[in-house]
Amino acid sequence: MAGHIIRQLEEIHLAVKVDLMVWSNKMDLLALSNSKGEVALHRLTWERVWLLPPPTPNMVVRKLAWRLDGRVIAVAYVPKVISVGQEVKGEVTLIDVENKDILHSIIISDDVSCLIWLQG
Repeated sequence: MAGHIIRQLEEIHLAVKVDLMVWSNKMDLLALSNSKGEVALHRLTWERVWLLPPPTPNMVVRKLAWRLDGRVIAVAYVPKVISVGQEVKGEVTLIDVENKDILHSIIISDDVSCLIWLQG
């Protein structure tokens, strides 16, 4: 078996802490979320395609998942601070990669531990 080498292309410094990063398996796109709850879409060249704010200011991204065809990103948001005994009201949103339109959104009453696409 031949060895694989990963080569660092460059180093980027960001003004905000990155919480999650997920590569598209179909395109040269990287979806990432930051500590402000924003979701950003970047190309491999680090060109920003778009930036989407959270649904409400007190929400952060818990999970990100690409649809199998690479055209939609599922984003699970939860409250930034959860008190003991507080009911968790999160939101799962489906975002069109081309124009950052919100295709569908549902409110959930629990935390999100896993978010994956089973079919396109």
